[in-house]
Amino acid sequence: MQGDRDGCSTCPSGQERWEPYWSPTRPHWLIHYMYYTPSGVLFSTIAGSLTVARLRCDAWLASQSGNPL
Repeated sequence: MQGDRDGCSTCPSGQERWEPYWSPTRPHWLIHYMYYTPSGVLFSTIAGSLTVARLRCDAWLASQSGNPL
């Protein structure tokens, strides 16, 4: 991501970060999405839209806590 420093994310814990990028293998725009939990665990995904990425993150967070959203 553009905010990375030396290949490491600078996304603060408890926050999300995303950016669009052009896929050279599948010529269209995708979203690279990252979320660090407050405890520092990373969730990262590539999705066709920010909405889909956030839904995936919500499902992942629910699976981590054992509680449905």
